[in-house]
Amino acid sequence: MKYKFTIDNYPNSTFELESSVLTGRSYLSMDGKLLKQSTEKGQPFLIPTTSGIVKGFPKSTFPDFAPTLVIDGRKHLVAKKLEWYQFVLGALPVLLVFVGGAVGGALGIAATIFNFQAFRSDNNMSTKYARVIVTNIAAYVIFLVLANLVLKQVNG
Repeated sequence: MKYKFTIDNYPNSTFELESSVLTGRSYLSMDGKLLKQSTEKGQPFLIPTTSGIVKGFPKSTFPDFAPTLVIDGRKHLVAKKLEWYQFVLGALPVLLVFVGGAVGGALGIAATIFNFQAFRSDNNMSTKYARVIVTNIAAYVIFLVLANLVLKQVNG
């Protein structure tokens, strides 16, 4: 997912961080230009300043999955934090782990990641909530269909 944001130290610049929860790869652009990433530990991005280069370390947050950028020991939020009720509604599919084990957990985590991204999208609020509710229902329906198929195979 792509996140556009600004940083207090760079008031005239716009940043865009693209990150993947699945691969862990991140890309950072400053004013439309892709920034280089160092190969040193933590793989910081090299951010140009008038006095040289500063290092920006991409960090993922759990359980929210929204990345942060750490510059000079200070965390910069890349995406707005979810409200508690958005977090609860978005994470409901994770409950599948209790009834479906690994399959339910994988399906629940995938749906939760999709829900959190939906809440951070540029859509209007009603569309965001509709997408999340449909995703929650779909996750449970898909799980029930998969469980039914497995039971049919086991019972012959």
